[in-house]
Amino acid sequence: MNQKGLGRLNIKIEDQVLQNIIDYANGDARRALNTLEISANLAIKGRITPAEVKEALQKRILLYDKKGEEH
Repeated sequence: MNQKGLGRLNIKIEDQVLQNIIDYANGDARRALNTLEISANLAIKGRITPAEVKEALQKRILLYDKKGEEH
């Protein structure tokens, strides 16, 4: 495993959870990578679960609307 980037965290993710991130990203690589990164940082015991992805998506929405300009 590559020890750069998220590889150093040695995070596991099930195929279906990864597919959920891909589906949400809808072809936007930046959105997928940002969601994966936030999910990895939230992961407990080295595993990304649907709960972490859900929380990551909520955090992305909050970060996007940080200035309170989006509704």
